Amino acid sequence: MRVTLLKDVLIEKNKLDRFFDGYVPVDLWRAVNKKSNNSIYEE
Repeated sequence: MRVTLLKDVLIEKNKLDRFFDGYVPVDLWRAVNKKSNNSIYEE
């Protein structure tokens, strides 16, 4: 099985400027609707 990386695909399409390979110093979080009884980990 061959592994294809997004970066390689964008290089072939001459669109490497759309690829970001850096660090974003932000913690991502998910909001919870307290009125809903759904779990945030629901599948």
